[in-house]
Amino acid sequence: MAMGSDDPDEVTSWISQRDGYHSRVVHGTGPYGFRLSRLSTRHAHVAWGRTRLANTIRGRFRSPTFHLPLEGRQEYSFGRSRLEASAGTLIFVPQGTETTRRSAGGTILAIEIDAGALSAEVHGRQVGSSVNWPLVPLALDLSQAQRHLVYEAIAELVGLLEPNTSPDLRTHADRRLISALASAVGSNSAASRPLPVAA
Repeated sequence: MAMGSDDPDEVTSWISQRDGYHSRVVHGTGPYGFRLSRLSTRHAHVAWGRTRLANTIRGRFRSPTFHLPLEGRQEYSFGRSRLEASAGTLIFVPQGTETTRRSAGGTILAIEIDAGALSAEVHGRQVGSSVNWPLVPLALDLSQAQRHLVYEAIAELVGLLEPNTSPDLRTHADRRLISALASAVGSNSAASRPLPVAA
């Protein structure tokens, strides 16, 4: 599925039908240049979004969500805390979190994961130890191995877009993506804690 528009109000209306109410403020002049492509598996929704102009978006995340900026700078504010991310940083936002995202524009990859599937995978990796499931957004500075696993899992999913793809292959790719993301979010050494917003 793909969608494109230069009208921010049209984009907000379209996104709200799926994700619930949110607000969107565009910074700058000229065409907005919004483009979005999305694919879905049993437990995941993966989307590539791009805007030509900078924007500020506020909304509530209905599922555990990972953002991977491919270019440009992102800043996330929630409560009195904030996170900053540049290209290659993986942002994790827990289900139900209300967040303001300020984006310099460019391309960002968003991955929504079924909460039960992700939680089961994270807990399964920490059997016999205290599970510290993140309750606030985190910036995850991935190791080279973790980044490789995430990128490969995404690439595998994209490669299975053909309608005649075997359901077994889709299921494998779905599980592989969840495993890679659970490895990232479950690694305490990778977690960058949010900073307080300056008064």
